[in-house]
Amino acid sequence: MESLVKNLTVRTLIVWGAKDRVLHSSGAKILEAIMKNSKAIVLENIGHAPMIEIPEETAKLYLDFHKMK
Repeated sequence: MESLVKNLTVRTLIVWGAKDRVLHSSGAKILEAIMKNSKAIVLENIGHAPMIEIPEETAKLYLDFHKMK
């Protein structure tokens, strides 16, 4: 995946659950490091689908991120 996203410059919010059992949460920081205009947030006690597990909180993170310039 790194090779596919490393040259992206679009602002990107990476939201990952710390208890994701599908993909290890360390992937969030790896993506943040190689994507120039990104921010990673790892949510404690959340699994693979933050948008389903905590939809309101996830939506707020997204909206707050896109308000920032």
